[in-house]
Amino acid sequence: MVTDMKIEIIETDENQLLDRKDIKFKIMQTGATPSEKDVLKELAKTLKIDSTHIIIDAIHQRYSALECDGLAKVFKKPVREKTEEKKEEPKAEAPVAEEKKAETAEEPKVEEKKEEPKAEEKKAETAKKE
Repeated sequence: MVTDMKIEIIETDENQLLDRKDIKFKIMQTGATPSEKDVLKELAKTLKIDSTHIIIDAIHQRYSALECDGLAKVFKKPVREKTEEKKEEPKAEAPVAEEKKAETAEEPKVEEKKEEPKAEEKKAETAKKE
């Protein structure tokens, strides 16, 4: 986790066709490269808007420097849900995975039963030819 991070807005372009702003920014930090989640929070504070209106396109770390360059898009309407709501979704998916495993375990047994009559038919055919 980054202990100290400061964001400076370098350039802002208004994109009226897509109803958004394209922003270029610079991150000055101490320590490791900040995560996208940390940058999103700090960028929202700097722009004084809710983080659900921002999409971060890229964060580029400069070699051997404590600076990063970044690109983001800021929309007038929310473009995604809060991160707290997403944490509950994986719990609902776990039982589905167990059902798929049970289905795949049954399929080979069915195939084996189908192959046995074919082997008997082949033996009968070879006996008729002789």
